[in-house]
Amino acid sequence: MTLIVSDASPLHYLALIQEAHILPQLFGRVIIPQKVFDELQQPNTPGAVKAFAASLPSWLEIQTVTGPIDGSLLHLDRGEQEAITLAIEIQAETLLIDETKGRRAAKSHGLKTIGTLAILLDGAIAGFCDLEKSFDSLRQTNFRATEGLYQYFLGLYANRPKS
Repeated sequence: MTLIVSDASPLHYLALIQEAHILPQLFGRVIIPQKVFDELQQPNTPGAVKAFAASLPSWLEIQTVTGPIDGSLLHLDRGEQEAITLAIEIQAETLLIDETKGRRAAKSHGLKTIGTLAILLDGAIAGFCDLEKSFDSLRQTNFRATEGLYQYFLGLYANRPKS
């Protein structure tokens, strides 16, 4: 089975826009470290995200990081540190992460990364969501992406090979 680890951001925003159902359809199971689970329940977290975390779906698994955090990751927040460390420990195929510094650090450790916009693109290509509606919903949140980035992904979707 493919091993996928997630940082908090993709889970947060997919739950917020009610598109988290895409994850098990694309990846089967997703693994998160304890700190990521904790971040999904912070006091300032939106209710939809807290509700998602309060009743974790069966496809989402919490695993404990067993080794120490690599010193090169200490400039990241604790959730990103643990997500990258866990992905390395379990030899995950992919790390779901949005933040640029975290993506760079993950790639420097040999990890493949994918972010929320690409997850939505892949979900739309597979027929699991409507990309434009999902992006419109995401724009109504505090998710940070330039309009150019949204348009880039919409262009990829529009120009995808049709079967």
